[in-house]
Amino acid sequence: MQTVGFVVTPGFQMMSFAALSVFEFANVAAGEARYDVRVLSEDGGTVPSSMGIPVETRRLDRQSFDTVIFGGPLEPETAAPAVIAFAQAALTRSRRVASICTGAFLLAEAGMLDDRRATTHWFYARELKNRFPKIKVEEDASSSSTVRSGPPPAPAPGSTSRSAWWRRTWDRKSRATSRASSWSIIAGQADSPSTPCCWR
Repeated sequence: MQTVGFVVTPGFQMMSFAALSVFEFANVAAGEARYDVRVLSEDGGTVPSSMGIPVETRRLDRQSFDTVIFGGPLEPETAAPAVIAFAQAALTRSRRVASICTGAFLLAEAGMLDDRRATTHWFYARELKNRFPKIKVEEDASSSSTVRSGPPPAPAPGSTSRSAWWRRTWDRKSRATSRASSWSIIAGQADSPSTPCCWR
């Protein structure tokens, strides 16, 4: 089973949770849990969203995750030192580190996007570019970023690899599992010369 750590801060956008449906969909289609998703925060416990809806979280610790995703607040803000430290450590512990929307500012503060192609929500793309000139900001790209890259990671047991994706029997279950698996591995190749540093 692959583990996914989803990090939130007070006032995070509820829309950020949409990304987690990819892993939910894969688990449902497979009929078993192949992705273990855990919502994390600096202190753990209840964290209010941008709508005020509380979400239960686990405290950040030294646990390693296959994938770490940082949700973003409605507006860019300075991240807590402990969250930045967790992001920096995840770069060596995890196969993929990504952010959603304004979460790119957290990765930028941590110095993780320097000399990389990255993006954020179009409304804040110019601010990201001005505040962090070392980042090659793609102002017209999608609204999320990933920094951990390398060889495409192995998919969860029983799911499909990219090379086998087109050869699967296209019944309802394998089609759903294949689609979900392709989403989970694309972010692992973000440093190819022609691909912006973003989670698609």
